Amino acid sequence: NLIRVPFSKNNYLALILVHDTSAADVKRLHHIRETISAKNISSFVRVETNLPPEKMSEYFSAADAGIIPWKDDLPTSIPIKAFDYAGTGLPTIAKCSPHSELDAWMKKNAPRGAVVYSWSDFSSNLARVWTKPLSTAQRVKLASHAHASWDRRAISSRAVESIRVQ
Repeated sequence: NLIRVPFSKNNYLALILVHDTSAADVKRLHHIRETISAKNISSFVRVETNLPPEKMSEYFSAADAGIIPWKDDLPTSIPIKAFDYAGTGLPTIAKCSPHSELDAWMKKNAPRGAVVYSWSDFSSNLARVWTKPLSTAQRVKLASHAHASWDRRAISSRAVESIRVQ
């Protein structure tokens, strides 16, 4: 469903997947590759598996959006990629179930992207981000905000200050 987004010579989809050798993961990876081939978009898609963490920033810095096609059966979790994307100022489009932890986190941490509940909304939001990507300055501002919001010393200072005020 994700691959309904219109591709052009300027748009590429980099799928960065964590993959193991279990039968289920081998089957999923095979299905992804078959879908890409069947949609005839192989020249617009790059699949990378098990990248070392130090290589991730290269992909994040070149990206216009981070995507999280989160399963509806995972309502109580937030994928680590949400934090990775936010920490680099990368806007995120997350498809998740309503009232899930990811839904609440994305809404609380706006304007880091969009949360959607259907695949058609997912595709249209991704297409919107691709046609109007954030500037480097905008991404730096978003990343700086994330770092300031989650900085352990800043959080501790705010907590101590609120205790003093009481």
